[in-house]
Amino acid sequence: MNGLRPSVLALAALASSPALADECTVRVNAMDVVVNTDLFGEGATLREDVLSWPRRSLNALTGTLPTCASDITLDFMAGIEGLPNTDGYCLAEGDAQTGWLLVPGDRNFRGRCAVSTCQQINGAADDIVGLTNRMALMLYGEPDPNSQVMAHASGVMIMTLGRDAIQDKAEELGSAALVAALTTPMGLSATALSVVAVGGSMWMCNR
Repeated sequence: MNGLRPSVLALAALASSPALADECTVRVNAMDVVVNTDLFGEGATLREDVLSWPRRSLNALTGTLPTCASDITLDFMAGIEGLPNTDGYCLAEGDAQTGWLLVPGDRNFRGRCAVSTCQQINGAADDIVGLTNRMALMLYGEPDPNSQVMAHASGVMIMTLGRDAIQDKAEELGSAALVAALTTPMGLSATALSVVAVGGSMWMCNR
């Protein structure tokens, strides 16, 4: 061999295998989804591509599907959320069960929210359901310049609150869970928040 070990050659050959390059997996809305990479995304950034190379090589060696790059994840999620594009949206990481959330905000080179982080809003089940129902009613109410509610095709609902509306809206909606969430370090430091309702759970994202 002229300097290249067999293991390196094997990794290179497997990493370029068309079968492995055509599909990837993404966890979104508490589901593991296999995505056809030919149908989504415009290409990961060079920086993201370089940083993900070791993981892709390991995926190839073990025969497992790689995790989708951010451009594919964003494009795929925009499709299930019924969005024409992902402008103004970023990927926020929920817990291991939920996976990625698509929320309003600026994104970094990996498509992740540059400043935003999400935490689950914990509370009694009826409180969470009640808050979700009140968010749904806001969709048909008078427009509020300080807050906006959007419903996506997949059933995800997002309420975005401006700085002046954060505390007022929590008290107006009468949700003890949301009021409690606003007393956490994230809530106290936020200038804008997005409340994301997905399935039977709810998340607060700091933009």
